[in-house]
Amino acid sequence: MESLGEKDFGGGWFTIDHNGRLTTTQVLDYETQNSYSIRVRATDKDGLSVEKDFVVQVKNAFVPIVRTEVATGIKAQRVKINGEILANGYSPINEIGAVISKQQSVKLDDEGTVIKPANKVSQKFDILMIGLEPETTYYFRTYAINGEGASYGALQRFTTTNSDNGPWTQTKSIGNGWVHSEWLGDVYPTENNWVYHSELGWLYAKQNASGGVWFYSKDFLGWFWTDSKVYPFVYSNKSRSWAYYKGIMAQHRVFFHFGQNSWMAVASEELTKKRESKKEAAKKGSSRQTEKKEASVWGKNRDEKSPESTARQKR
Repeated sequence: MESLGEKDFGGGWFTIDHNGRLTTTQVLDYETQNSYSIRVRATDKDGLSVEKDFVVQVKNAFVPIVRTEVATGIKAQRVKINGEILANGYSPINEIGAVISKQQSVKLDDEGTVIKPANKVSQKFDILMIGLEPETTYYFRTYAINGEGASYGALQRFTTTNSDNGPWTQTKSIGNGWVHSEWLGDVYPTENNWVYHSELGWLYAKQNASGGVWFYSKDFLGWFWTDSKVYPFVYSNKSRSWAYYKGIMAQHRVFFHFGQNSWMAVASEELTKKRESKKEAAKKGSSRQTEKKEASVWGKNRDEKSPESTARQKR
């Protein structure tokens, strides 16, 4: 089998390898020529041959299409930038990565831009950026480079935290976003500082610069402080006194309030939901009873005013 060449240009653009595959001998450029006509001849051992004409269409290559996704794992000095290649532009991609800067102009050649290529080219990728400054806003985007040039994903931003020594750094992951603290118990932290405690419910957590953590609860105590050395004792900012958390008893969160010298019990969220469900069911039941009474009265009045009823009364 042999290639007889490109009829218009005198050949040299294509060849046939040892596996019988038609390959190019050089890079084809869409802007120079967008199609090539070739003729291939196959000859058997007896000298008989057959020829076939083909038209090879050249695709118009373009820069890659890359998407910048939301930054994750934001800490005081590090962040993970995620990206995805949506199209390679009909040209092999030779580099992907992320660029980051304190300025809104974030490109490979911009001054002040930090460039971090990925270790390998893949459709989905993530880049770990380290050595960042605490409490600083950064702008970032992903990039991809092929034979046509470089392209960028959408510009995004994030702000680093004030410290990497957050209240959950010494916790152990127990799956599905939950972590276990040796002193506080099971906690589900979110990105906006709200956490869900397995017993105390939703709390807003703010680490104290001098140690410990301030929590806020709308259900009990308001703002209160504690740390690993004193918990389950907590200090209430509102009453300026200490309280002791006993635990869950009869579906209530039980505290001893030293300032009031008394025990206090706050219904757990599970019990609160059950009560709300019962109230809603009671409302629906009451509504159905009212509807039945109204229907009964309406039916009685209709029977009394019906022609058949009037006829019976006249008889």
